[in-house]
Amino acid sequence: MKLQAILPSLTQGSSSMGTHRERSFIASVASESGSLGYFGQLHAESLINPFNDFSWFGVGNSHFASHVLGHVGEPRAIPTLHWYFRSTDTGYLIYVRSQQFFGRYIGHRRSCFGAFSTNDEGRSTFRFDPLIGEEHRLGEEFVTRLISLDTGQPLCLRSRYFRYRVRKNHYEDKLCTFVAAGGGEPLHLRLKVVQTNAPYLDNPDEV
Repeated sequence: MKLQAILPSLTQGSSSMGTHRERSFIASVASESGSLGYFGQLHAESLINPFNDFSWFGVGNSHFASHVLGHVGEPRAIPTLHWYFRSTDTGYLIYVRSQQFFGRYIGHRRSCFGAFSTNDEGRSTFRFDPLIGEEHRLGEEFVTRLISLDTGQPLCLRSRYFRYRVRKNHYEDKLCTFVAAGGGEPLHLRLKVVQTNAPYLDNPDEV
């Protein structure tokens, strides 16, 4: 079983088994309640990034928040997220393996998480909540929380208003839920392992 092969590294720490490649895996990622996705998938409006003193994907796109990780309480017909969990000496790096934003990494600025260009510095690292018991496992799936090692806080859900333009010189606000580090509702993730012993794209022949 794919999950059985990597479970010790998730529950006992990254140094408990094998090489970094053996501890790396690709999984589909979903929320236990509602729909998890990027703002560009969840919202029809072109929401403006309120943290626009930094660039998400370069100057041209830094004005918008389409790359922010968000959540809605009801099911949405959006593509499932696929993330590559790359084991390192300091924790797991997460890279996008679904079509939208493929190759980007999951990181945060000012506690707001999203998909960032790999040209950006300061990539976020994560660990899994150690409380992954039998009651949280369903076949190849398991339910867990991700802890941001940059902040020491688990990923959670927070809400704030995001502005969007209705017409020239007229803007409205929309209350949206985004993925943050601490200070909000706990985010429980359902992961289904689809590939273990997964190679790094920049080094596909590693052992």
